[in-house]
Amino acid sequence: MRINEVVQQVNLSKRAVKYYEEQGLLEVEKIRTVTGTIQRKL
Repeated sequence: MRINEVVQQVNLSKRAVKYYEEQGLLEVEKIRTVTGTIQRKL
């Protein structure tokens, strides 16, 4: 599940989800795409 999908489902801001990730409350898989951008999947 991507961060945008989580934000919509739990009614939190993107920043709040990133904060929870930083605090270790959410485990996130980071995927580098062919273009070099990073996608996060929860």
